[in-house]
Amino acid sequence: MEQARVCFFQSNPRLYDIDAALTALDRIWWRVPQYTGEVHVGDVAVLWRSGKDAGIVGLGRVAADPQLRPMEPAEKSFVLAEEEGADNVTRVLLRVQAVPFVPKERVRAIAEFQQHQLLVAPRGTVFPVEKDD
Repeated sequence: MEQARVCFFQSNPRLYDIDAALTALDRIWWRVPQYTGEVHVGDVAVLWRSGKDAGIVGLGRVAADPQLRPMEPAEKSFVLAEEEGADNVTRVLLRVQAVPFVPKERVRAIAEFQQHQLLVAPRGTVFPVEKDD
């Protein structure tokens, strides 16, 4: 049996209000434009808020493999930019929960993460954590 993978799932606070979503939802159909063949049921999701107050805001597990689908109606109120709520994009179902905020600086202080793509070139929404990390 293959070991569960860990991925950071990044949310841009200008596009989606992840903090409010985590207080109201226990599942989110997260947009995954990349790594769609590598994210699978059971994988661990570390939810990351980008921007000037970047850091870990939630944890979860992948509950359904990536698939083309619209966003759930309950999630639409957290969408702040049209492209984030677009229909017919690849999404993965995450069971989620808020966690105490872990600032970017604390994650950067971990030697194995200092050069992680999320911290040095944070473009995208999915950032796998390699076994060495």
